[in-house]
Parts: sequence; structure tokens; C-alpha cells
Amino acid sequence: MRRSGKTARRRATKRDPAWYFVRLGSINDGLEWGLWLGLLIWWIDILAFSPLELALTGTVLQFTVLVMETPTGVLADLHSRKWSVVIGTGLMAVAFGLSVASRTLWVVLAAQVLAGIAWTFRSGASIAWLTDELRGEGRGNDHEIEQLILRRHRWSMGISLAAVSMMMMVGQSSIRLAVVLIAIVQFVLAVAWMFAPERHFSADQSHQTFVRQLRAGLALVTHRPRLMRMLMIVGLTGLGTDALDRLGFKRFVESVGGDAGAGDSVVATGVLVLVLAVGGIIVNLIVTRFVTKQGATDESNDDAEPGAAPLVLVAAVLFAVAASGAMVVALGAPIAVIGIGMLLQDATRESAYPVIESWTNRETTSDVRATVHSLTGQVYALSEMAGGFLLGLLAELTNVPLAVSAGAALFGAGSLLAFQTRAESH
Repeated sequence: MRRSGKTARRRATKRDPAWYFVRLGSINDGLEWGLWLGLLIWWIDILAFSPLELALTGTVLQFTVLVMETPTGVLADLHSRKWSVVIGTGLMAVAFGLSVASRTLWVVLAAQVLAGIAWTFRSGASIAWLTDELRGEGRGNDHEIEQLILRRHRWSMGISLAAVSMMMMVGQSSIRLAVVLIAIVQFVLAVAWMFAPERHFSADQSHQTFVRQLRAGLALVTHRPRLMRMLMIVGLTGLGTDALDRLGFKRFVESVGGDAGAGDSVVATGVLVLVLAVGGIIVNLIVTRFVTKQGATDESNDDAEPGAAPLVLVAAVLFAVAASGAMVVALGAPIAVIGIGMLLQDATRESAYPVIESWTNRETTSDVRATVHSLTGQVYALSEMAGGFLLGLLAELTNVPLAVSAGAALFGAGSLLAFQTRAESH
């Protein structure tokens, strides 16, 4: 009886899309924290990229996303969300391996192109797949899906602790080896995604061509004012992202000390990323508690805030704190102060992304869900590409703190627009 009970549980697990979304998704996201740490050290400390070269890596990545985001989103809606995730995860693992295959800038940029293509295959597809699978089984209301998105993010922060720790240990002797090892694990995850169920996917026959599918997604966006406002917020924060990401980390790594070797930089930056991951878990728990409480209020009170209004409030607060943290990074001098600023801006900004995804998910319909998620990613890519280049150029011509301050101002503007959006929803 015990054996049959375990067998039944294993079969139930294989049939549960939430298991794949949370477990495999969080492992993949957590591993990428360690991988991006390795690449940052590879670029900043070993290859000694200038602010403009560092910004160029982000510009190339986001230009690729801009070009490929909508086509791959439409393909996911027309053919398969699950297989989009499989392809994207496998390509991302290859891209990380290629990133450390050479010290040549052009090889690094080619890897960024591949990473951009991989990102677009995954962008929105896993959430669209999860939503349709759960609702096809008669479950999966908006609040349950939001809980799963937030839980995946929280678990990924925990897994990132192990990935970053491995990067710190192996990276002291070889950054390249550490990146390749974690990339191999990520490729294995792509194989594991092949076994996820996809029983409730069906393309809308009225949008069974690429152009019609794209038009359907655009029509939904243009007819939903709050969704349009969300895209504006994504655009503003996207403009400032590279200042908080690459330039913020560059400021931290350079503050470790000019005489420190690559191993010391790996340890110092690794400790920072570990602290950021713990901070992300704490912020995620706070956000999850608020969303859960609001969900319970919505179900028991017909006069409660409608739809995505609570998510808009959470996004506004998180972006406001991120802007404050970025200013601390820009103005701080001792490494500890810069680290505190990185904690404030990174933990809140990372926790805002699943909130934005939940907001988007609430505003879309099944037939164009992956397409609309991809349109959101395209807006983000365009803004990050433009902002990354301009802020990188600003840092090159003036200094890094000024560019980080400009990024903080953009996040502050996004926060104000989110507060305004919430106020107008009442």
C-alpha cells in the first residue's frame, strides 16, 4: 500500500503543471543569479570592460529581445508554450557557455544575441502555459496564479544562494569553469521541461496566422487603459535598469579596491549577491503576504479594490524604494554604504517583476496571453536598450555615480505613474 501510495503521488506530480512551474522555474531562475554574477566578474574584473562596453552588452541583448520578443510570443500562442520554454532554456544555457568561451568582445556580444533570443522564447510562455493548464483543470483563479508566481520568485532567491555560493567557491580558481558547470545544469533543466504536461493548449482559430495573432494582442493592449499605463511604467523603469544593474555592480566591484584580484572580487561581489538574495526573499514574503491578504478581502467583500489595483500599489512602492536605493549607490562612498544601496534597489526591483507579470496576466485573455506578455517584454527591451546606451555614454563622459542617479530618477518617475494609475482606478 505504501508503494502504491508513493506511485500515485509521483503520477499526480507529473500531472501537476504548478509543480513544474514552481520547481523547475525557480531552479532555473536561481541558477541564473549565479551565472550572471560570473559574467559580471568576467566582464568587469577580468576583461576590464569600460562603462560604454559594459552598456553595449546590455544594448545588444535588449536589441535582440526587441526584434525577437513579439515573433516568439506569437509562435508560442500559435504552436506551444511548453516547447517555447524548452527551447529558451536550452539556448540560454548555450549562451552562458559561449559568453566565457573567449575574451574577445565580439564573441561576448554574439553570446548576448543568443541570450536575447533564448529570453524571448521563455518570456511570458511559462506563465501563459501555467494559466491555461490550471484553468483547463477547473482551477487557477487570478489569486492562485499570483501566489504561484510569487512563490517561484521566492524559491528562486533561495536557490540562488546555492548557485552564488558555488560561483564564489569555484570562481576563485576559475570563473570560466564555474559558469560552464552551472550552464550544464541549466541545460539539464531544459530536458526536464520536456516532460511537463500541455493538455489544455489550443490556438484560437480566428487568429491562426502570425499577423492576425499580433493584431489581436495589440488590439487588447490599446483597448485596456490600465494595461497601456503599465507598459509606460515598464518603459520608464526599463530606461533606468542598466544604471541599477551593470553600472551599479561596476561601482561596487571597483570600490572593492584596485589591488584586489579576480578571486577577491568574486568573493566580495558574491557576498553582496547572497545578501541581495536574502533581501529578495524577505521582500517577496512581505509582498506575498499583502497580496494574499488582499485576495482574501476581495473574495469576502464585494466592495473591495477591483482587479489589479493591489498589484499596482505594490509595484509603485517597490519602484519607489528601488529609486531610493539607487540614489544611495550613487552618493555612497564606503563599500558598505554602496552595498546597502544595492540591497535596497535590487531586492525591491527584483520583487517588482513578478508583480508586473501578475498585473499583465490579469489584464489579458487566453488566446493572446503569451503575445501580450511578449509585447510587454518588447517595450522593456526597447527602453533598456536606449537607456543602457545613453546612461553608459553618460557614465563614460562624466562618471558612474551621475549615470546611476539618472537611473534612480527614472525609477522614481515609474513609481509616481504607478501611484497615479492606482488612484485613477478608484
